[in-house]
Amino acid sequence: MSYIFQDVLMVLQRRLGQVDAVSELAQRRLARNPNHLQSLAAQAWVYEQTGKSGLQQQVCRDILERSEQLPVYEQAPALVEAQAALQVA
Repeated sequence: MSYIFQDVLMVLQRRLGQVDAVSELAQRRLARNPNHLQSLAAQAWVYEQTGKSGLQQQVCRDILERSEQLPVYEQAPALVEAQAALQVA
């Protein structure tokens, strides 16, 4: 399965609320690329949906740290979501 297809499928599964499917896709993608911000954001969403706020906050902090080290658009959805989640916490 191509990476782009996996990314689109992960977004679709997330919108459908399929927590297990999103978690599996995100973990598979992160195993190949631990800096994949979309998968980190998906994993943070999984933790939010399963009531694991401590893990969600940690992943959001990881997203912010990695975005400082990588060339990331400041309005990238993963970055914006992480910032919002940490402001609420």
